[in-house]
Amino acid sequence: MPVTVLRNIGLLATCRPEGGQGDIHLVPEAAVAWEGETIRWVGPESRLPAEHARGESIDAGGRLVVPG
Repeated sequence: MPVTVLRNIGLLATCRPEGGQGDIHLVPEAAVAWEGETIRWVGPESRLPAEHARGESIDAGGRLVVPG
């Protein structure tokens, strides 16, 4: 299944892996890459790995993105 990337996220609310849902932080200018129902990568869009950059892109339009 191909990777899909949500790009141009103005602000991404996400949980830190080690803290769980009680440790939410904000990532500005972010991107999220997923494959099927599995999130493959989350972080600043400027650090998006090359293997995910080739995937289908969806533009978030600079909006806030939250889990769920």
